[in-house]
Amino acid sequence: DYPIHPAENQMQPTGCLRYFGRVYYWIEGLTVASYTFEAHFKTIPRKTWYSKEGKKRTGGGYCVRSKRHRTAVRGNIFNLAIDFDTQLRFWWEGADVKVPDARLFMERNAGNQNCLRKSGRAR
Repeated sequence: DYPIHPAENQMQPTGCLRYFGRVYYWIEGLTVASYTFEAHFKTIPRKTWYSKEGKKRTGGGYCVRSKRHRTAVRGNIFNLAIDFDTQLRFWWEGADVKVPDARLFMERNAGNQNCLRKSGRAR
C-alpha cells in the first residue's frame, strides 16, 4: 500500500476527489461539483510620491500573477452514477513507490480519458 504523507493528509479536503487539475467536492447523495484552480492575479495599486530631490514618482498600477494562490472556479454539477464510468489504471512504479492496479471513476465525456489512452495507461 501507498503510505500517505502527513502533508498530503492535511491537503486532502474531506469529501473530494482530485483528478487532472480538477477537484470534485461532494454535495449530497451522488451529486458532486467540479472545480478547477486557475491563475490568481494580485493588483498592485498605483502610488505617487515625491523623491528627496522633489521629483514626482509613480509606481504600481499593474497586476502580478501569484506564485502561491489560485482562484477556484466552479464547473459543472455531476451525478456519480450517470456521469462517471470506471476505468482500469494499470500499476506503475516510481522511484520510491509502487502503485497497484486500480479502478478509477472518470467523467464519461472528459477529454482527459484520451490522454490516458495515448499514454498506454488505460484499458
